[in-house]
Amino acid sequence: MTETQFRHLRMIVLAMGITYGRKSMSALKEILPNESHHTNLSLFLRYNWDAEMALDIIARRQLEALTLGKNDILYLIIDDTKVKKRGKKMKALHKVKDPATGRYFHGHTFVAATLLARGVTIPFRIKPFLNADWRRRKKKPYRKLTDMAVECVDTLAAVSPGVKVVVLFDAYYACEKMFAACDAHGFTWGTTLAANRNVWIDGKQHKAGKYGRWIVSREGRAVRLGKEHARSHQRFRAVAFNATIKGRRPVHVVFSRRKGDKKVVALASNDRTASASRIIDRYLYRWSIEVFFKDAKQLLGLTHYQCLDIGAINRHVHLVALAYALLTHLRLRASGAKEKTKKTTVVSRDTTRKLQADLRNLVMEDSISVLLGKSKRNKSLQKITSLLKAA
Repeated sequence: MTETQFRHLRMIVLAMGITYGRKSMSALKEILPNESHHTNLSLFLRYNWDAEMALDIIARRQLEALTLGKNDILYLIIDDTKVKKRGKKMKALHKVKDPATGRYFHGHTFVAATLLARGVTIPFRIKPFLNADWRRRKKKPYRKLTDMAVECVDTLAAVSPGVKVVVLFDAYYACEKMFAACDAHGFTWGTTLAANRNVWIDGKQHKAGKYGRWIVSREGRAVRLGKEHARSHQRFRAVAFNATIKGRRPVHVVFSRRKGDKKVVALASNDRTASASRIIDRYLYRWSIEVFFKDAKQLLGLTHYQCLDIGAINRHVHLVALAYALLTHLRLRASGAKEKTKKTTVVSRDTTRKLQADLRNLVMEDSISVLLGKSKRNKSLQKITSLLKAA
């Protein structure tokens, strides 16, 4: 990356972190310095710079800043999110089902992986899914969503975090490829099982959904989560079994139902010695990636790209991830870099919206300091500076 490209990268990431409203290049040019012409900003998404490597470097540094110990657990959480787009000339558009409404629309799917440790979420991977028709026209090999998820697991193994790793994913990614990849690297995994998934318990075949409803109402016992968990106030009824799933893979299955709900969830893990409360407690941490998607869409502009080229779209979503990483850096700097208890970093629990406000204040203070340096002989600047400080 050239010096000019790095300057554009720094300005765009900062602008995404502090601005309100849309985060497209045409909108960001309104607040960036005059020398950053909007054509340069738009072309920046088409420059040949490695967005994945930039995010990987930042993720590794933030992981090191946490100073994880042997007793800590690092969660690798994998999921995908959908973005609806009306433009018909965008590359790699495909038919997507909205999980909330069940309706179909045209848009993009992004597979993302985040790291979670001590309550802080670190963006690790995010890539657009390229459908079979687009790859066929480009004469490129087709890669499924599960293949992209396996790549995230292999990439984390290359980082060698040196702590216990737990990989969390939903029922869509619960396949033999994922199980084998986690087992090959010695990772613990946790997932949900679809209602129509076959489970063998004591040599008998059952459907996870139907059998779970029956067995929880018959043999379910009260389960409480650990006090350190954010949902420790919630109560569950659960029952656990050592079972096997397709491919004769031995797993530990937990059928659980939250108090006040009718739905029974089947959880599975390769940790066959873990208790029911431990497996439920671990899987609930998967919710952090849903919060990441929400913040990235509503606050950082994940859905605001207006690019036609798939490479430019990929770089836009990586810029959003880098903006989230910038806010994570503020969280670590605010408390983790200075406060340590028993050689472990204490991490701030501020929300993304609060961190954005802190970042705006930092930018304002820096702007005031620059004006102070220039206003020694300029009375107009002195008045502007005094008004900004009063605000």
